[in-house]
Amino acid sequence: MSKATPAVAIEDLQFSYDGAPVLQQVDLEVPEGDFLGVIGPNGGGKTTLLRLILGLNRPDRGRVRVFGRAPQQMRRQMGYVPQKPNLDPEFPISVDEIVLMGRLGQSRLAGGYRREDRRAARQAMEQVEILPLRGRLFGKLSGGQQRRALIARALATRPRLLLLDEPTAGVDHRVEHDIYSLLDRLSEEMTIILVSHDIGCVTEHVKRLACVHQRVFCHETDEITGNIIEAVYRGPAEMSRHHPDDEERSGGSG
Repeated sequence: MSKATPAVAIEDLQFSYDGAPVLQQVDLEVPEGDFLGVIGPNGGGKTTLLRLILGLNRPDRGRVRVFGRAPQQMRRQMGYVPQKPNLDPEFPISVDEIVLMGRLGQSRLAGGYRREDRRAARQAMEQVEILPLRGRLFGKLSGGQQRRALIARALATRPRLLLLDEPTAGVDHRVEHDIYSLLDRLSEEMTIILVSHDIGCVTEHVKRLACVHQRVFCHETDEITGNIIEAVYRGPAEMSRHHPDDEERSGGSG
């Protein structure tokens, strides 16, 4: 019986900015259906890791595969929620228009959006429970409502893989709880990779945790200890020393 193709497979990856190493010797496998949390210090490579999976950056060495193919070939099957939307809050764009942006690249541009695009956008807004807000201006929404709209935009692609970069940054605890409850439901339908600084909260929801500080090591959530977290924030050398087998690929059982 052949092994199922993982949602993400990264092998011997190295990436640098202007000669400065950001990620080194990264091996990571994310099975389809996984809900993976990604933690680490600022500048440790978390967002860069997402960009490499999305195909927005190319590795200096090694390779990235998404469902067995190059990321650039699989963008239509990935949804992405950035930490900060590149949107002018004063620009008069409605929630409906924001979510429909997720259909760009999914269908032809000539002639505007198709009926199928509008159906996908409506379903996405229903999933995140913002359909009554569809006519509201995005810039007038609360922080939590804006986050839901951005998640809906990503879901409008009908992705197999959903990547989120700090989706609860800047929201209060109630909104944070609501977003994580939403992600719990979505994780039953698709593979999710979630970057977060909130270690305590994220470990209550994800299946596994990837610790990123130039190197990447994965652990089951019930294996996470204070020593592991401390090693992550000290740096790559401490992570390597802490890991029980530095030669073991990080996508293994942990």
